[in-house]
Amino acid sequence: MPALIVYIFLSFLLNIFLVGNIDLIEPISAVFYVSNYYSVYIGYRDVNGAYSFYSILWSLAIEEHFYLLFTPLIAYVKSRKKLIISIFAVLVLPLMDRIFIAYYSTPEFFESYTYYATDTRIDSIAYGCVLAVLGYKRIFNIETKVVFLIGIIGLVLSLLYRDEYFRNTYRYTLQGISLYLVFGEVIFSEKLDVVRKILSNKLIVYVGKLSYSMYLYHWFAVVLMMYYLGVAELKSVWQIGYWSIAVGMSMLSYYFVEKPTLRLRIKYGSSAE
Repeated sequence: MPALIVYIFLSFLLNIFLVGNIDLIEPISAVFYVSNYYSVYIGYRDVNGAYSFYSILWSLAIEEHFYLLFTPLIAYVKSRKKLIISIFAVLVLPLMDRIFIAYYSTPEFFESYTYYATDTRIDSIAYGCVLAVLGYKRIFNIETKVVFLIGIIGLVLSLLYRDEYFRNTYRYTLQGISLYLVFGEVIFSEKLDVVRKILSNKLIVYVGKLSYSMYLYHWFAVVLMMYYLGVAELKSVWQIGYWSIAVGMSMLSYYFVEKPTLRLRIKYGSSAE
């Protein structure tokens, strides 16, 4: 929340500076985690041809909705069996929702809604909960590398198959299952120790620590570069500007917002590192 508030505040100031005015409902929608539905039903205004600073926050809204819904579920569901049933319901219901919306609405609406809405995308996070709650058991005792490869192939196919109905309905389920297989093998299989070592590399771990700030400020950089230099390009000036802003702002956010906040949490009892 602190890093997000700083991002929203900076975006608010830049909107005023670059555009001269701002619709207050836009930053308010970002603060209250409704960016995804705002994008579907209203849409953020661009910044003189560049994207809105707030439009990237749609996925964060889904993530926070999941926490707000799933945490009480864990607290009130007493038995493991009911918890498992609840998790699988979160996996199945969004798929049914996507199929229903794709069937009964216009392509212009369902393509946007099934991509941005919490009720159609919340299952993407639930696959990680399945892995955490149930652990991981290899189906049919297939060789580790084969299962890992099946997961990778599933991800690739989900990206390559361009049928619009598939992309707005079954694609996210295929991606969730594929990621479940990939991460299940990486986490639990001794035969993929080399992959774990790569992911444990200090540089990659550091990038992971910056990832939340990078999520915010890579978009900040995109909007600024589009505003001043036009659409995203491979030209050196565009790329140098983009990476300088994205990485620089992310590091500032991490060291001067996130880490102090973490120290405050630890002071009052959190065991987070």
